[in-house]
Amino acid sequence: MDRFVQLRTLCLSDCKKLKKIEKLPPNIESVDVMGCTSLESFPEVSKRFEFNTSNLSELHSIYMSGCSKMLVNVGSHVAAILRPQQKGFWDEDCGLLFPGNKIPNWFDHCKETSSSCSSDIFMELLNPSVINGILICAVFTHEVEFDQHFLISITVNYDGRRLGIIHIPLYLKASDGQHVWLDFYDLEPFTLAKGSLQIRFECKSNGTLFKHCGVHLVRNDEKNAKSYYSDYSDSENDDDEECYSHSEDDDDEEYYSMDDNLEDGDKD
Repeated sequence: MDRFVQLRTLCLSDCKKLKKIEKLPPNIESVDVMGCTSLESFPEVSKRFEFNTSNLSELHSIYMSGCSKMLVNVGSHVAAILRPQQKGFWDEDCGLLFPGNKIPNWFDHCKETSSSCSSDIFMELLNPSVINGILICAVFTHEVEFDQHFLISITVNYDGRRLGIIHIPLYLKASDGQHVWLDFYDLEPFTLAKGSLQIRFECKSNGTLFKHCGVHLVRNDEKNAKSYYSDYSDSENDDDEECYSHSEDDDDEEYYSMDDNLEDGDKD
């Protein structure tokens, strides 16, 4: 497959007998393996999104809904992968979708939503000059007995002023269960002073509910970024519970496991 140098998008959705993808074309940008229920080995996912050792520099999107045998780990460098190539431009074809039930443990702000169709995360932007964007993560569940197209909307507000909206069109089958979506929103086009950011997650679909929502502020230099983040603060009118918030004493792990049963010694 690596000889198809002009191939940019690869769609293998619903290939039920596909078990392994060993190589990808060198200039590939997006891969769709949704519904490949037998897929259990896809090395480039780990190389690109966990360890940052892949030679596929153009690969920015992989869709793996329904790939229940895949274990996906994500490193904090994923922000650079998901970031739009053109400043101020958001492409709905960018993003990472996979089965799972957790927000990355290196995210700064996370909320457990107790199965809601909307959720808000508020944070203080203490040093906006060093922030170039935000990583957004949502864990959602599909609780209806039929296949469904639906739309997730994420609104970014700054001191009460709307900066923009991300619309994420998705498709899940009745048996797909919980999934994780990761995406990037570019803040560099905006001139921001110290102020408050509000990220609102919404899903206008019966039977599709958020379980967890997370936001990670991305510095120009990710190293030592935690010192620039304030603690998570909840809305007075929101009953959602805090999941966790990073502090300076937290372990700075580079990746997380989507498998609840994976022991610490099995991460390598």
